[in-house]
Amino acid sequence: MAVVTQDDVLRVAASVGFDVPAAELADYTELLQRAQDALAAVEASEDCQPMPDLEATPRTHVHRPTAENNPLNAWAWRCRVEHAGPTSSLLQGKTVCLKDNIALAGVPCLVGTDCFPHVWTPTTDATVATRVLAHGGIIAGKAVCENLSRGAISCTAATGPVHNPHAPGHSCGGSSSGTGALVAGGAVDMGIGCDQGGSIRIPAALCGLYGFKATTGLVPYTGIASHDASVDYVGPMTRTAADCAVLLQALAGADRLDDRQGAGTPFPEDVPLYSSVLGSAITGLKVGVLKEGLGEGSPARDPGVAAAFRAAVDGLAALGAVVVDVSVPMHTRGRSIYTVISKMANHMGILGQATGRRQV
Repeated sequence: MAVVTQDDVLRVAASVGFDVPAAELADYTELLQRAQDALAAVEASEDCQPMPDLEATPRTHVHRPTAENNPLNAWAWRCRVEHAGPTSSLLQGKTVCLKDNIALAGVPCLVGTDCFPHVWTPTTDATVATRVLAHGGIIAGKAVCENLSRGAISCTAATGPVHNPHAPGHSCGGSSSGTGALVAGGAVDMGIGCDQGGSIRIPAALCGLYGFKATTGLVPYTGIASHDASVDYVGPMTRTAADCAVLLQALAGADRLDDRQGAGTPFPEDVPLYSSVLGSAITGLKVGVLKEGLGEGSPARDPGVAAAFRAAVDGLAALGAVVVDVSVPMHTRGRSIYTVISKMANHMGILGQATGRRQV
């Protein structure tokens, strides 16, 4: 295993226009060494990873689209992947895009950045990709995500700004920006995004979509670039509630690999048929309205947002739900708590240490 020297650190820093303070050079050297060791450990464990059946799911037409064929700048990479013998027709013929932090073997994964010297091409499929194919879906490519899958706007990806299909030149939100743009623009039928602090829900809101952040652990995060297990979520982004339910049904369930999924997580065969319960009555369903979620510092301080929120709550009540006020005082500190967890998790991950994970 190669040893990282201080000259290596200075060379890498210079390549991205960064000056390393002399007093911190030793720390940066250790950081880079640990990062390299972690990557080496991942490469050494590839034989233990679930490998896709490339004969049943060949990767064809893999290419970076031209600007002419990418008007919203939302495609990171194009391809066509479908299963020759899917076990289900739940997604039969539906085209799906994957946020570009989701592994798809044989297709480059940019994670929105150009800060690495080589483009990473995964050798395995994320569980959600495997499930799309098993249910008859067609993966049409990778959707641009914001730089290192961070940010709530759509202008930080190394490949350039992603345009809102309803208003070119305006933001479509992030960090699942490309997924939001491609689904809303009709380039694909459905999309899969990832969410740590709103990265599914924000682009869904800005693009007029249904974006769903599922219950913790319901959809496996296996094979997806992670921030930290405590805040990692993956889920559907669609144009209709019905499609959202169908895609969630296809993706959900324990995969026996993701340690975010606790003992109570249902296996795929036990996942509720979400698509069949959309029209069910909600009479008696108890809905809590978080008092601290409507105060200072929340999106609801905007009169328009507050009015829309209240209209939605009133609509649930009109349909028979029991609406109750709930108070969680610690919620007011949520932003600070999340910031610490998120930033510390990223740094610990770079150092090759796990945080927020069950010990097995």
